[in-house]
Amino acid sequence: MTKEIFVLSAVLYWISFLLRFVLWTRGTNRRAEKIVSALEKVALLVFTAALVLYIGKLQIVNGEVHSANYDRPVSFLLFAWAISAAQMVTEVAYGNTMTAVFANFWIALSLTISSAAAYLMKNIFTSDLEWLSFHRLCFLLGYAFCILAFPLVLRYLRTALRIRRTPPEQLASVERELWRVDRMGYRMVLWALPLLTAGIITEVLLLMEAHRLPSPDQLWNHQEESLLALTAWFLCGIYLHTRLFFGWRNLRSAALYLVGLLLLIGGHFSHALLGHVP
Repeated sequence: MTKEIFVLSAVLYWISFLLRFVLWTRGTNRRAEKIVSALEKVALLVFTAALVLYIGKLQIVNGEVHSANYDRPVSFLLFAWAISAAQMVTEVAYGNTMTAVFANFWIALSLTISSAAAYLMKNIFTSDLEWLSFHRLCFLLGYAFCILAFPLVLRYLRTALRIRRTPPEQLASVERELWRVDRMGYRMVLWALPLLTAGIITEVLLLMEAHRLPSPDQLWNHQEESLLALTAWFLCGIYLHTRLFFGWRNLRSAALYLVGLLLLIGGHFSHALLGHVP
């Protein structure tokens, strides 16, 4: 039953992706926007129901959680759900549909990818029980908001490169579009920082209570999830600090985001895939 609900949610997300892509290429339509938005909400509800059933049937084997009928790493599915939730929050709060194509594609692909392909990513998306804790969920939601800023930055750069060829009568609308995209990217990071902060503080308090605060060496070699969260928190802080105190906007903010994202993803993936250096 769990697998069938996941398949249903994948179909809904693929349909939402295709409809959003058509709206993006052919122009917006209010009635169509409302229909697609309602479909995305239904997809999120179905995905949430599938996750609840999936988590309820998990089995713990050697400290890791596994499902008998839907073999995906727990954090792999939770991250896809976090992206869907983050997209829905920004759509309700700010009317954001600029990242919907990216979000729907990511989630649909995550739910469709084969078990073998998901297993290959076990060193990046793990199956330990800790991912069901509050602080890890805060981390995943923070990462989701950070990732949703990525298509916004690409959209900004694409539009900025074409602005020189824009006719003078359309220049005002293009500049307004650039401002909207830049502002939405800023809001994504603004959501990510408090979520990461809440997760880090919660984890530190839990470790202090258990008298298990790690040394820098232990943090580097044995707690890559915590290291990733600290690095993401630091980079988000730098991004917001440069905007608020140095006045960085537009191209500078976009470039800073891309550099930070590449450093974060490259560092984590290489650390996870290549193993720890003794």
